[in-house]
Amino acid sequence: MVQMEASSMDITWKGLYKVGGASLILDCVLLLVILGTFFAGPPAPTDPAQYLKTFATSSLNILTTAVFIAIAMLLVPGILGLYGALKQVNRTWMLVATGFFFLGIGALFVGLSAMVASVSLSQSYSSASNAALQASYVAGAAATIAIGNSAEFIGGFIISLGVLLIGMTMLKSVFGKPLAYLSIVAGLVGVAGSATSYFALAIAYLLLYVVWLFWTGFKLWKMG
Repeated sequence: MVQMEASSMDITWKGLYKVGGASLILDCVLLLVILGTFFAGPPAPTDPAQYLKTFATSSLNILTTAVFIAIAMLLVPGILGLYGALKQVNRTWMLVATGFFFLGIGALFVGLSAMVASVSLSQSYSSASNAALQASYVAGAAATIAIGNSAEFIGGFIISLGVLLIGMTMLKSVFGKPLAYLSIVAGLVGVAGSATSYFALAIAYLLLYVVWLFWTGFKLWKMG
Protein backbone atom coordinates (compact mmCIF):
# COMPACT_ATOMS: atom_id res chain seq x y z
CA MET A 1 0.00 0.00 0.00
CA VAL A 2 1.28 3.46 -0.87
CA GLN A 3 2.36 5.43 2.19
CA MET A 4 1.50 9.12 2.01
CA GLU A 5 2.56 12.03 4.17
CA ALA A 6 -0.13 13.24 6.53
CA SER A 7 0.00 16.65 4.90
CA SER A 8 -0.94 15.22 1.51
CA MET A 9 -3.48 12.56 2.43
CA ASP A 10 -6.96 12.83 3.88
CA ILE A 11 -7.67 9.38 5.37
CA THR A 12 -11.41 10.08 5.45
CA TRP A 13 -11.33 9.74 1.64
CA LYS A 14 -9.58 6.34 1.60
CA GLY A 15 -12.69 4.46 0.49
CA LEU A 16 -13.09 6.83 -2.44
CA TYR A 17 -9.42 6.37 -3.36
CA LYS A 18 -10.09 2.66 -3.87
CA VAL A 19 -13.35 3.17 -5.78
CA GLY A 20 -11.93 6.06 -7.82
CA GLY A 21 -8.80 4.15 -8.73
CA ALA A 22 -10.79 1.12 -9.87
CA SER A 23 -13.06 3.43 -11.90
CA LEU A 24 -10.12 4.99 -13.74
CA ILE A 25 -8.61 1.58 -14.51
CA LEU A 26 -11.96 0.36 -15.86
CA ASP A 27 -12.22 3.59 -17.86
CA CYS A 28 -8.85 2.74 -19.42
CA VAL A 29 -10.10 -0.71 -20.45
CA LEU A 30 -13.33 0.67 -21.94
CA LEU A 31 -11.46 3.37 -23.84
CA LEU A 32 -9.21 0.69 -25.34
CA VAL A 33 -12.37 -1.09 -26.52
CA ILE A 34 -13.53 2.14 -28.18
CA LEU A 35 -10.14 2.64 -29.84
CA GLY A 36 -10.27 -0.96 -31.07
CA THR A 37 -13.67 -0.46 -32.71
CA PHE A 38 -12.48 2.85 -34.19
CA PHE A 39 -9.52 1.25 -35.95
CA ALA A 40 -11.10 -2.15 -36.74
CA GLY A 41 -14.74 -1.24 -37.38
CA PRO A 42 -16.30 0.60 -40.33
CA PRO A 43 -16.18 4.41 -40.14
CA ALA A 44 -19.40 6.28 -39.49
CA PRO A 45 -20.85 7.75 -42.72
CA THR A 46 -20.40 11.50 -43.08
CA ASP A 47 -23.55 11.88 -45.19
CA PRO A 48 -26.55 12.41 -42.83
CA ALA A 49 -28.95 10.39 -44.98
CA GLN A 50 -26.56 7.45 -45.19
CA TYR A 51 -25.91 7.78 -41.46
CA LEU A 52 -29.62 7.39 -40.75
CA LYS A 53 -30.01 4.48 -43.18
CA THR A 54 -27.08 2.31 -42.21
CA PHE A 55 -25.32 3.41 -39.02
CA ALA A 56 -27.51 5.14 -36.43
CA THR A 57 -29.36 1.97 -35.39
CA SER A 58 -26.46 -0.41 -36.01
CA SER A 59 -25.37 -2.60 -33.13
CA LEU A 60 -21.89 -1.05 -33.34
CA ASN A 61 -23.22 2.48 -32.83
CA ILE A 62 -25.52 1.44 -29.98
CA LEU A 63 -22.72 -0.49 -28.25
CA THR A 64 -20.27 2.39 -28.72
CA THR A 65 -22.76 4.86 -27.26
CA ALA A 66 -23.36 2.63 -24.22
CA VAL A 67 -19.61 2.27 -23.63
CA PHE A 68 -19.10 6.05 -23.92
CA ILE A 69 -21.84 6.62 -21.33
CA ALA A 70 -20.07 4.21 -18.96
CA ILE A 71 -16.73 5.97 -19.59
CA ALA A 72 -18.19 9.37 -18.75
CA MET A 73 -19.92 8.10 -15.59
CA LEU A 74 -16.82 6.31 -14.31
CA LEU A 75 -14.82 9.52 -14.50
CA VAL A 76 -16.89 11.00 -11.66
CA PRO A 77 -15.63 8.79 -8.78
CA GLY A 78 -12.16 8.80 -10.30
CA ILE A 79 -11.87 12.59 -10.32
CA LEU A 80 -13.43 12.90 -6.86
CA GLY A 81 -10.83 10.42 -5.57
CA LEU A 82 -8.04 12.45 -7.15
CA TYR A 83 -9.41 15.61 -5.59
CA GLY A 84 -9.36 13.97 -2.17
CA ALA A 85 -5.80 12.73 -2.69
CA LEU A 86 -4.39 16.01 -4.01
CA LYS A 87 -6.43 18.76 -2.35
CA GLN A 88 -3.87 19.09 0.46
CA VAL A 89 -1.17 19.79 -2.14
CA ASN A 90 -2.99 22.60 -3.95
CA ARG A 91 -6.68 22.95 -3.20
CA THR A 92 -7.20 25.79 -5.70
CA TRP A 93 -5.74 23.93 -8.66
CA MET A 94 -7.63 20.76 -7.77
CA LEU A 95 -10.93 22.64 -7.45
CA VAL A 96 -10.37 24.14 -10.91
CA ALA A 97 -9.25 20.80 -12.37
CA THR A 98 -12.26 19.00 -10.88
CA GLY A 99 -14.51 21.73 -12.25
CA PHE A 100 -12.94 21.31 -15.69
CA PHE A 101 -13.56 17.58 -15.58
CA PHE A 102 -17.20 17.98 -14.57
CA LEU A 103 -17.76 20.59 -17.29
CA GLY A 104 -16.09 18.26 -19.78
CA ILE A 105 -18.22 15.32 -18.65
CA GLY A 106 -21.33 17.50 -19.06
CA ALA A 107 -20.29 18.39 -22.59
CA LEU A 108 -19.65 14.72 -23.38
CA PHE A 109 -23.16 13.87 -22.21
CA VAL A 110 -24.55 16.50 -24.59
CA GLY A 111 -22.69 14.74 -27.39
CA LEU A 112 -23.92 11.35 -26.21
CA SER A 113 -27.49 12.67 -26.10
CA ALA A 114 -27.10 13.59 -29.76
CA MET A 115 -25.98 10.02 -30.53
CA VAL A 116 -29.03 8.65 -28.72
CA ALA A 117 -31.30 11.09 -30.57
CA SER A 118 -29.92 9.87 -33.90
CA VAL A 119 -31.33 6.41 -33.17
CA SER A 120 -34.83 7.87 -32.83
CA LEU A 121 -34.32 9.95 -35.97
CA SER A 122 -33.24 6.85 -37.88
CA GLN A 123 -36.38 4.99 -36.86
CA SER A 124 -38.56 7.93 -37.87
CA TYR A 125 -36.68 8.24 -41.17
CA SER A 126 -37.30 4.57 -41.97
CA SER A 127 -41.04 4.90 -41.31
CA ALA A 128 -41.49 8.26 -43.08
CA SER A 129 -44.27 8.11 -45.68
CA ASN A 130 -42.84 10.61 -48.16
CA ALA A 131 -39.64 12.27 -49.33
CA ALA A 132 -40.44 15.59 -47.63
CA LEU A 133 -40.62 13.93 -44.23
CA GLN A 134 -37.42 12.03 -44.91
CA ALA A 135 -35.68 15.28 -45.88
CA SER A 136 -36.74 16.86 -42.58
CA TYR A 137 -35.28 13.93 -40.64
CA VAL A 138 -32.05 14.17 -42.66
CA ALA A 139 -31.81 17.87 -41.76
CA GLY A 140 -32.41 16.96 -38.12
CA ALA A 141 -29.68 14.33 -38.31
CA ALA A 142 -27.21 16.83 -39.80
CA ALA A 143 -27.89 19.25 -36.94
CA THR A 144 -27.67 16.45 -34.36
CA ILE A 145 -24.34 15.22 -35.72
CA ALA A 146 -22.95 18.77 -35.73
CA ILE A 147 -24.05 19.36 -32.14
CA GLY A 148 -22.64 16.01 -31.04
CA ASN A 149 -19.28 16.61 -32.69
CA SER A 150 -19.02 20.12 -31.24
CA ALA A 151 -19.93 18.92 -27.74
CA GLU A 152 -17.38 16.10 -27.87
CA PHE A 153 -14.72 18.54 -29.10
CA ILE A 154 -15.45 20.99 -26.28
CA GLY A 155 -15.58 18.19 -23.71
CA GLY A 156 -12.24 16.77 -24.82
CA PHE A 157 -10.61 20.21 -24.75
CA ILE A 158 -11.85 21.01 -21.23
CA ILE A 159 -10.84 17.59 -19.87
CA SER A 160 -7.36 18.10 -21.36
CA LEU A 161 -7.06 21.26 -19.28
CA GLY A 162 -8.08 19.26 -16.21
CA VAL A 163 -5.42 16.63 -16.90
CA LEU A 164 -2.83 19.40 -17.27
CA LEU A 165 -3.72 21.00 -13.94
CA ILE A 166 -3.74 17.64 -12.17
CA GLY A 167 -0.27 16.96 -13.55
CA MET A 168 1.01 20.29 -12.27
CA THR A 169 -0.41 19.46 -8.84
CA MET A 170 1.13 15.97 -8.89
CA LEU A 171 4.64 17.46 -9.20
CA LYS A 172 4.64 18.08 -5.44
CA SER A 173 2.79 14.91 -4.42
CA VAL A 174 3.57 11.27 -3.75
CA PHE A 175 2.12 10.37 -7.14
CA GLY A 176 5.65 11.08 -8.34
CA LYS A 177 7.20 13.25 -10.99
CA PRO A 178 7.09 10.66 -13.83
CA LEU A 179 3.29 10.45 -13.64
CA ALA A 180 3.09 14.22 -13.16
CA TYR A 181 5.13 14.84 -16.31
CA LEU A 182 3.00 12.34 -18.24
CA SER A 183 -0.12 14.22 -17.11
CA ILE A 184 1.35 17.56 -18.18
CA VAL A 185 2.44 16.25 -21.57
CA ALA A 186 -0.92 14.53 -22.14
CA GLY A 187 -2.78 17.72 -21.21
CA LEU A 188 -0.66 19.89 -23.50
CA VAL A 189 -1.01 17.46 -26.40
CA GLY A 190 -4.77 17.30 -25.83
CA VAL A 191 -5.11 21.08 -25.81
CA ALA A 192 -2.93 21.39 -28.93
CA GLY A 193 -4.87 18.65 -30.69
CA SER A 194 -8.19 20.32 -29.92
CA ALA A 195 -6.93 23.76 -30.95
CA THR A 196 -5.46 22.59 -34.27
CA SER A 197 -7.79 19.65 -35.09
CA TYR A 198 -4.65 17.78 -36.16
CA PHE A 199 -5.51 14.07 -36.33
CA ALA A 200 -2.05 12.81 -35.29
CA LEU A 201 -2.15 14.96 -32.13
CA ALA A 202 -5.63 13.66 -31.30
CA ILE A 203 -4.45 10.05 -31.57
CA ALA A 204 -1.30 10.83 -29.55
CA TYR A 205 -3.46 12.40 -26.83
CA LEU A 206 -5.79 9.41 -26.69
CA LEU A 207 -2.87 7.02 -26.28
CA LEU A 208 -1.28 9.19 -23.58
CA TYR A 209 -4.66 9.57 -21.88
CA VAL A 210 -5.16 5.78 -21.80
CA VAL A 211 -1.77 5.34 -20.08
CA TRP A 212 -2.60 8.21 -17.72
CA LEU A 213 -5.92 6.61 -16.74
CA PHE A 214 -4.33 3.27 -15.89
CA TRP A 215 -1.27 4.65 -14.09
CA THR A 216 -3.24 7.21 -12.10
CA GLY A 217 -5.98 4.71 -11.30
CA PHE A 218 -3.47 2.14 -10.11
CA LYS A 219 -1.70 4.60 -7.80
CA LEU A 220 -4.99 5.95 -6.47
CA TRP A 221 -6.33 2.42 -5.84
CA LYS A 222 -3.20 1.52 -3.84
CA MET A 223 -3.82 4.48 -1.56
CA GLY A 224 -7.18 3.08 -0.46
